[in-house]
Amino acid sequence: MGQAEVAAYRGQLKKAREFVRQGADSARKNNLQYALPSISGVHCYIELWLGDVATARSLCAESLKSVDAEPAAFIAIGSALAGDLAAAQAVVTKQSAQHPKNSVLNNFWWPIVKSAIELKRGNPAGAFEAVKTETNYEKSDVAAQFMRGLALLDSHKGDEAAVQFKSVVTANGRFPLWIGRCMARLHYARALAMAGETAGARSAYQDFLALWKDADPELPLLKQAKAEYAKLTTN
Repeated sequence: MGQAEVAAYRGQLKKAREFVRQGADSARKNNLQYALPSISGVHCYIELWLGDVATARSLCAESLKSVDAEPAAFIAIGSALAGDLAAAQAVVTKQSAQHPKNSVLNNFWWPIVKSAIELKRGNPAGAFEAVKTETNYEKSDVAAQFMRGLALLDSHKGDEAAVQFKSVVTANGRFPLWIGRCMARLHYARALAMAGETAGARSAYQDFLALWKDADPELPLLKQAKAEYAKLTTN
């Protein structure tokens, strides 16, 4: 699935979808059904940010049928951000009962899922509250910083959001090609613009648009980013 993730990171949704299809076909052909939930999970996030949200919800739901523990929590975040709050909460309820003493789930993943749920409920303050406490797990995973950034951005706290998104952009750790890391680059630019740091915002937009120089030209998010950048350069 690396090829699909690379294509998505560059804004190439058509290529990403084709690589996903090829990966799924190969898994079925070679009797590797165990890989299909992971493929659906990757595809879920690609559709969530670049494509069709309804498709993302469906893909997350399909993936959640066969995953457990941390992978289930990661997909639950996608479900929540795609608007399927009931599915996300169901994961927390079920997995908490099955893994009551799992400290990674309890201290890291469930607060992030709760944050995503609150954000989609239109409660950015509650979303931030869920993940405001930093943990050692953030040294290897950027999901908490990403959710803090989204919550702060929705709360119109651009300067604080920029700090969180910059940490996502510059951090090492797991899942370096996760599409959320790419989205953090755009959100970083937006946060700087919101904070009134025009020069920094222009530079951040330029970096994002350079990354997406070969993106699908009809992609709505690309058009939106270009319009936001143009507004900064004309003011």
